Amino acid sequence: MSYIKPLFPNNVRYGLGTAGEDVSAGHGATLTDHDTFAHADSTAFVFGMFVKDTAQGKMPGIYCCGGIYETDVFEGTLSYGDPLKMSANGKLTKSTAPDTEQVIGQAISVVSGVLRFKLFV
Repeated sequence: MSYIKPLFPNNVRYGLGTAGEDVSAGHGATLTDHDTFAHADSTAFVFGMFVKDTAQGKMPGIYCCGGIYETDVFEGTLSYGDPLKMSANGKLTKSTAPDTEQVIGQAISVVSGVLRFKLFV
């Protein structure tokens, strides 16, 4: 089961609107209509990260406006300091072109399959 957990107490959680599709915890969130959210991919503008798995039509929680988090939802080999973006699968991955891609965070550590990161969006 995937998860995302806030580690810094001053995070913001947006909880208005609906999921336009079934969404999964730790995946990137993007707007698809007025207060309607779906999984972000590498081409979407990322709004934040989904708090938990949510069925289509229900109200998802979305972490946004920064903070420090940990999650097991990421792809590729990451190291501390790496800029993070969304992959085509809606998971965090290393940005290889931070000047032209939407960088949404920075890796702090990756230990035993858990990524700790700073969220920028």
